[in-house]
Amino acid sequence: CDQDRAVCFCQGLSKEENKPMSSIKTVGKIAFSMMLIFLSGAGAQAEEASKQALFDELFTVMKYDRIIDQMSEGIDAQLVTALRRKYPQIDDRTLAAVTEVLHESFEDLIPEMKAFTRSFMMKHFNEDDIRNITAFYRTPAGRKSLTVLPNMGKELNTWLVPVIQKMKGGLLAKLNKRLKRDGYEL
Repeated sequence: CDQDRAVCFCQGLSKEENKPMSSIKTVGKIAFSMMLIFLSGAGAQAEEASKQALFDELFTVMKYDRIIDQMSEGIDAQLVTALRRKYPQIDDRTLAAVTEVLHESFEDLIPEMKAFTRSFMMKHFNEDDIRNITAFYRTPAGRKSLTVLPNMGKELNTWLVPVIQKMKGGLLAKLNKRLKRDGYEL
């Protein structure tokens, strides 16, 4: 290049002198690629933040804290029934203490349960799904399902525990009979 080296370098006019320009282009391509990667990551982060916000809205609409209380109450009812069956003389003060410990334990689990539920839902539902689920829980049928279905679960558990207790002996015998054919036993 007959021109000043700086001019050739900046303009990349000469093939011989273009090696520095080629390096700059390579660095530029790398920087551009890194910027795209960063921006796509930022886009993914924005999408995750958007999904989290939608989930938080769903959490509020579902009254998730109340669902946890209902779970605690269902387990408490089973535990109290089992304790009364095992210890017919048990007093209400002791049962109230058991209920209190159980409730406190479930309260301590709320942050972890929320995190688990959020993570699970974010993995399995897209933003439109979460919006649709939220919209459903805002309808009369959705609001009703939030109270009726947990009660059904409690009633099912109350019904199921004695049924399982009754069938336990017979079921154990049937399982052992089948397992013995293959050389096993419970």
